[in-house]
Formats: sequence, C-alpha cells, structure tokens
Amino acid sequence: MGYRNGMCRIVLTLFGLLAIIACKETVDTSARYVFNTNTVLSYLEKHEEYSEYVDLMNKVKVSEMSESSVAQLMSARGHYTVFAPTNEAIHNYLLELVDEELIATPSWEAFTDSAKLDSIRRIIICNSIIDGGDEVFYETSDFPVADNSEISISNMNGRKLTVHYVEDEPDSIYIDGDCPINQRNRDIYVLNGIIHQMEKVVAPTIISLGGKLREVIDKQEGPYLVTARCILSCGYMDTLDAVRDEGYERLRQTGVLPSRINATSAGLASVSEGYAYAPEHRKYGFTIFAEPDERRGSNQGDELKGVGRYEVVLKLPPVPRRGVYELRYRVLATTARGVAQLYFGDNLNNLPVVGIPVDLVLCGDASRCGESGVRRCAWEPDSGDDDYDAEIDKRMRNNGFMKGELGLWNGTTGCRSDGYKHIIRHLVTRQLMDPDKTYYIKFKSVLDSDRKELYLDTIELCPKEVYDNPETPEDIW
Repeated sequence: MGYRNGMCRIVLTLFGLLAIIACKETVDTSARYVFNTNTVLSYLEKHEEYSEYVDLMNKVKVSEMSESSVAQLMSARGHYTVFAPTNEAIHNYLLELVDEELIATPSWEAFTDSAKLDSIRRIIICNSIIDGGDEVFYETSDFPVADNSEISISNMNGRKLTVHYVEDEPDSIYIDGDCPINQRNRDIYVLNGIIHQMEKVVAPTIISLGGKLREVIDKQEGPYLVTARCILSCGYMDTLDAVRDEGYERLRQTGVLPSRINATSAGLASVSEGYAYAPEHRKYGFTIFAEPDERRGSNQGDELKGVGRYEVVLKLPPVPRRGVYELRYRVLATTARGVAQLYFGDNLNNLPVVGIPVDLVLCGDASRCGESGVRRCAWEPDSGDDDYDAEIDKRMRNNGFMKGELGLWNGTTGCRSDGYKHIIRHLVTRQLMDPDKTYYIKFKSVLDSDRKELYLDTIELCPKEVYDNPETPEDIW
C-alpha cells in the first residue's frame, strides 16, 4: 500500500524527471508525481480547482468534540487517502440538491437551515477522506481487484467505499459506483498521504429506516404505506432515524470511554494481549416485521373469541415513553356478543376495575343493538362536511366511543363508512404509563350465559399528544 517501496518510488520519479528535462525545457506541473514537499492541505491550496474543497475543509470540524478543522488535520502527520472533488464537481453536487428540492439555487447561500448546511458540508468532506492511521494510504494499485469490492478501511464518515471498474477501460476507476477518478490527476503523492482528483463528489447514500418510511409516505405508494403511517403516528420515526449512538461517540472522543482496558483488572476472562477493546462505533440496526397493505384486508375478521363464562388476560407491549395513554378496545358488534367487565394495570394479581361493563353489542347499526343502542353511541354516518363530522366524533368521544378507523376492510373501503357502522371503538381508560412497567388488560364475563361471546381483535394505546393535540387533531386513520 502507500507505505511500500518509498525509496524505489523516489528514484524512479527522479529518473523520469531527468529524462523529461533532457528533452524539454519546461516541466508539466500538473504531472501526477510530485516531490514530497507538500502536505495534503498545502497541495490543494496551491491548485485553484480545489478552492471550494479547501474552503469546506476549513469549516468542517474533525468531530463534534474537536475544535480542530479537517484542514488542520490534513496539514498534520498521517497517512490520508483523499478523494478530492474539483470546484466543478462540488457545483454539480449542489445542482443535484436543487433537483432534490433541498435548496432553491446551487449555492451555499441557498441553505436556510444551518444544521442542514453543516450536514452537507460534512457529507462532502468526511466521505472523501480515509485516515490510514500510522501506516496506510491507498494508491490506485492498492484498490481491491474485484469489481464493486470495498476498500478495507472506512472513511471519516464511517463508511467503506466501493471501487468499480469498467470492462475494456482499464484506466477508468469509479468510487462509490459512479464517481470517476480523473485519469490524469490520480496517485498524487504528498508528505502525509495521497490525493485522487474526483470528477464527482463522493457522497454515499445514507438512508435510515425512518427516512425510507418517510419516503413511502411522501410518495404515497409502496406495499407498506399503512405500516409507515402507523409508525409515524406512534412517534417512532426519530428513533428509526438513528444510525449510530452519538452519546457513545462523545464518550469515545472525549476519552471518558477508553479504547481499551486491562482485562484482568476489570475482572474479565483472559483475552488476547491482556486487553479488552471497545468498538470504535456503536451502530443501530432495526428490523420491522411489516405486513403488506394488501394483506391487511384479508386479516380482518380473524378475531379471537371467548364464549360463555370467560376470564381472559392479555399482556400488552410496552409503551415507547412515559406519558398519559388512552386505552381503546375495538369491537365488531353482533347480537351474539356479550357484556364484559374490563380490568387494567401493572399488578397481574390485583388488576383494578376500569369503567362500567362494556356492552359488545353497541354500535351504529340499529339492526344489531336497537335504536337506543345507536343513541347511546351517538353514531351518525360521515356527511362529507369535515367540521360537522368532527362534531360527530367529539360527541361520540364524550359518550365513550369512537368510529372505526379509516383502514381497509377486505381491501375495499374504510371502517368509518356507513357499510361498517357495526365496527366501534370503546374508550376504556386514560392512565399514566411507564415504559419500564408491564401492563395487563383482563376481560371477565358478567352475563350468566354459556353462549354469549367475547370479541378480541384490536387493542389501541394512543398517547395524549395524539388524541388531545390542540394544533394537529388526531387523524381518522
């Protein structure tokens, strides 16, 4: 790699220069091999085509915890591989941001959000530099041979760059798929590393799981639109945006968390060289078991039933954060349903009663519960007038009920529609809940009958900031 055959390279370079001087009075100063009298920074500063790049280097800090700029780092000792974009490449990158509607015009002044501006600067700089530590920088001859293979050391953004070759074009080398290295200005040796001129900014796409779900919502397409909306409504998007633990990063960078500890003194089992090493980064990885939208309709009606004298307890999943939540119990009402008393709490052996017994026949369909049952629910069909329909919803909530959600029923229409007025949600209780506690809900029959049914399909936990938000009312989904 960059540390090999250093003396041999100098001899060959001198020989090549002598041969050129013998035939020609002037030397082409843009030649790829230069005397090692420049650092990365000083070389870039001497070439106007990198002025934008140098300006960004001076504005980007080495890390959140450091006051040193990347420019200062590039003037220090080390073994750096720098994929340096030209001014034209940076301008073209800004044009791409215009196309993505992140900025209005291709200029740094077009950024109205300072955080976004800082982020874009870091993307350009930190993706373009590999810090090889005390030994390694990468000449093009050191790149992996196999097409689309990764360079073994990550860049300053924690990403491993790939190298792409074009068949029948041996001098064409691309970084990160489509970023060409200039064929003339590559393998530029400097005191603290090597520079490859880039015709396009190296900016690997970093799309978090949260970003991918927002993309689904923005485009209103894809097989997981309902899942994406549910996650957004539950407030999990920010969690799914996380790529690495920034708190851990700060502990490492400030030395609070050492890079290694003595294993024996720490009471750990014997390890190699007697030390236990802390990972350089701690990254997040999320898995969502998402049901495609087209399958949701087919799952409707796949309820659990209890018949007769039942007593059923369900363990609920933890809430994401401490706060007040509204517990809702969704029922598809029929004349076969019974009446159940509900209990809720975190003490499984002593669950307190919540509310009065729930009549599972009540709904908006008089043929199932009678006109008096419909009046108790205060159910009316949607009129198409948003203000009037909101008043209906408010009146139903005051009576302890909600219409069915505007989800799909058998892949056709929403559960709020007149055709599904037998679907209703009972507002069970509102309570302060803690993510560190386990909560249970119990259903107990109150009728002396062997035939009446308990219906179990959907339990909702809705945070107060959703159901009682004065600025953004809860949506009808």
